[in-house]
Amino acid sequence: VVNHSPTDLPAFTINVSAVSARGGAPLFSFSNTVQNMAANESRELRTAISQTLPPAQMPDWQELRTEVRITARE
Repeated sequence: VVNHSPTDLPAFTINVSAVSARGGAPLFSFSNTVQNMAANESRELRTAISQTLPPAQMPDWQELRTEVRITARE
């Protein structure tokens, strides 16, 4: 995660889903909470994912579309 802004960001939640380019339900997804980030700061996030397909049946990365949703923490 990179804060390209010249201002600090308050805590937020990031939700990421990977969907087949053909559509359908997410193949895998994860959520993570990011604490306050300073201006121009970057962080590496690690988290477990929940997936609906065994790894051998997962499409190539070129056939995936990523959906990212960021929500403010209250």
